[in-house]
Amino acid sequence: MRMCLIDVETSFHGLRKSVEGVVGDAAAILFYESGLRGGTHYADALLRNGVMTPDEAGYRRAIEEYSVGGFGAFEIRELDFARGKAVIVCREPMAFEAHAALANGERRPQPVCDFSRGVLAGLLSGFTHRTDLGCFEETCRAVGSDECLFRIGGDEAMRRAAVARSLSRPPAKPRA
Repeated sequence: MRMCLIDVETSFHGLRKSVEGVVGDAAAILFYESGLRGGTHYADALLRNGVMTPDEAGYRRAIEEYSVGGFGAFEIRELDFARGKAVIVCREPMAFEAHAALANGERRPQPVCDFSRGVLAGLLSGFTHRTDLGCFEETCRAVGSDECLFRIGGDEAMRRAAVARSLSRPPAKPRA
C-alpha cells in the first residue's frame, strides 16, 4: 500500500478550505467518508498480509501506528471490541485536523477532525469485519476543548451522529 506525507498546516488546511468553499458543510462528510474507506482498506491490507491479527490487540496496534504516522497522539480510553464500540481521545500532539485549524488562527464552531474519525471507524470496521460502525467527534481542540474525543459504535443513534451536519449517506452493504 502506498502512502505519502502532506504538510498539515498549509497543504491539508488549504485543501480543507478549498473543499469547504465549494461544497460548504458537506466537506465534513467527504473527509469522513474518505477516512472511513482508507481506514477499512488499510485494516484489510494489514490482515490479508498477516501483519496484524483480527483482534483487539491488532486494533490497538493499528491505532498506535496511526499515531506514530503523525496524525496525533490517539489513545484508546474505552474499547469493547466484540461489540464494535470505542472511545478514543487525542490531546498532544493534537489530531492533525485540529492542529491545522489552530495553526492557521481558526477557532472552529464545530469539530473538524472528520478524516480521523473516519479512519478510526474504518480501522475498527476492518478489524471486526463489521460494516455498521460510525464515529462522531464529541469534543474537539479546534473548538476550544482540552481534547478531541471520538465515539465509535454500531447502533442507530451512533450511525446518525456520525453523519456530519445532518447529511445522509446510503446504508452500508453487508460484506460478502
